[in-house]
Amino acid sequence: MKTFLLLFLLCLCLPTLPAGETKPTSVHKPNVISVMIGGAFGQSYEITYDERELRYYAARNFFELKTARPVVIHPSDREWQAFFGELERLKAWKWQRHYLNPTVADGTYWRAVVTYSTREARDVVSTGSNAYPPGFKPFLAAIRKLIGGKKFE
Repeated sequence: MKTFLLLFLLCLCLPTLPAGETKPTSVHKPNVISVMIGGAFGQSYEITYDERELRYYAARNFFELKTARPVVIHPSDREWQAFFGELERLKAWKWQRHYLNPTVADGTYWRAVVTYSTREARDVVSTGSNAYPPGFKPFLAAIRKLIGGKKFE
């Protein structure tokens, strides 16, 4: 009887998930994120993460990002896992270091640094100027999902 009572009390104390929802077995959160997109004459955005908090910045141009006030965002484990899954699907780990379109003198500059501590190398370190890797638009969409739908384009 004591064993039954102990198991019953243990079940009452365990956290429960909503019906149909399963908890991920292992959540892949990055060690570092630093992703920026923008230009000297247009809206610019940046997100940073350092294992403590995800910060979102928006400014009228690239130069004003340095003084922009961050908005702290708290993604759920499910959102972190979805972001990692999208990077896997896009094969972002295989992006080149630099993408450049030399025919455009000014325009959009971007950089993406995302690092994970996994058994296999899972790092994105890439930059570009008016040129983009395959899957860049879905990558930006994955960032927008991670930051709760805020602008990032």
